[in-house]
Amino acid sequence: MVPALSSWATGHNESVDPLRLTSIISSDLQWVLWDLPHKCTDNHPGKLTLCLGLPVMIKTNEATECCVTNGAEGVDEKLALDTLFVCMTSPPTPIQLKGLPENVVPITHQAMKVTCKMLNDEMLTILHVAVIPNFAMTDFGSQRHMSHNNVCDLQNCKTHQSTYTYLSWGSTYEGTIIVQGFDTNKLTGGITGSLRQESCIVHCNSQSQTHMSLLNQLKTAHGRK
Repeated sequence: MVPALSSWATGHNESVDPLRLTSIISSDLQWVLWDLPHKCTDNHPGKLTLCLGLPVMIKTNEATECCVTNGAEGVDEKLALDTLFVCMTSPPTPIQLKGLPENVVPITHQAMKVTCKMLNDEMLTILHVAVIPNFAMTDFGSQRHMSHNNVCDLQNCKTHQSTYTYLSWGSTYEGTIIVQGFDTNKLTGGITGSLRQESCIVHCNSQSQTHMSLLNQLKTAHGRK
């Protein structure tokens, strides 16, 4: 087992001072941060313990055109400095990147700021790849496990995202059954700014791909038309 691809650094607010104060912290503090439960760090694991062949779930949209998205599943294929190579599990289309085996994609580390209540009020930044061991189910991950008969009780859904996730489990319209009424305002009352931005990006990508397809300029994940 390798507690790898995870490091912490202290620093100032980027808007005030873009330079990190230090990348060195005490070993006692390091172990405290590593052992923090996920609920204390916005579900970002303080320590990512990996081994070859471990099932993992990707937690960010790395490459939507290759279906390497939030909730996608794969297997730990290879470790490298600051990079994790993941073999995607049953992608919709084969992925072939130059110099890598089929369906193997690199996931690089990224900075994730976590606010810790420390005595000196320091801000800590965790650097690791956005994956988690695939032994649990998330709302995004559940969308990949569809059922022909999807019985839905939308009454207790808190937001439009939970309603969308619930409905997305069904593979067909005919097989979706809503057992009682629900609050339609969750579907018509508008969305948050971040989701609105994501929807705009998806729409722009769709328009761009359609235009390139009509011009016969769209390339596949194999790098060929």
